Formats: sequence, structure tokens, C-alpha cells
Amino acid sequence: IVHQRTYYTKLKKDPSGGKTPVPHLTNSGPDMDFRIRRTQFASPDVWKASMKQPMALKKKAKKNQTTNMFGETIGRLHLERQDIDKRQGRKSKALKIAGKIEAEEEKAALEGELERERGAMD
Repeated sequence: IVHQRTYYTKLKKDPSGGKTPVPHLTNSGPDMDFRIRRTQFASPDVWKASMKQPMALKKKAKKNQTTNMFGETIGRLHLERQDIDKRQGRKSKALKIAGKIEAEEEKAALEGELERERGAMD
């Protein structure tokens, strides 16, 4: 026989005058008594059929996904490598000006090299 009882605790003053309170149990819920009545097991084929669980109830294992001690789900995503050069970003005036300045510097450097090569050939 298994007896199930539900209680809640109430802290009351110690009757002997101590500083620590004394806990008192108070009955608070449904009381149940469980008895074992069946002691004969089913035949093996009936037992196997009764223990079978449908596939829909079984949880599918999730790959690359864990839960930490705070209950937060942590996972790893696998994405293709992104090509930054092909991405279209917002174009600002500062970027346009910087691009022009860079192009002018490259052009000046090329012209300087060409001048030096012409001077070396003469």
C-alpha cells in the first residue's frame, strides 16, 4: 500500500520561547491510497503490443542543438561562405569621394611609373 498525502508548512512561534520558529504541517490536499491488485502479467505478445509507442510520439533528435543550464537553446548554423564583394550595400557620398580619390592616386602612381620607364628608355 502506498499512501500519498499533501501538506503545507506553517512556521509558528516556539512554545518554549526559543528564537527559531517551529514548522507545523497542515493537511492541504487530496489524500490517496494506492493498492496493488493485479499480480499476474500479460502474455508476452500482449505485453509487447501494449508497450509499443507510435512513431509520432517519439522525439526526433536535433543535430547541433543543445540546451544550457539556464534553459536557453544553443545551436550551430552551417551557412555557405558569403562573398562580400558581390553584396550590395548602401552607397554614401563619403564612399564615392573615397573611391574617386583612390582612383586618382592609382592613376597618378601609374603615370609616375610610366614617366620613369620612359626616362629610363631614353
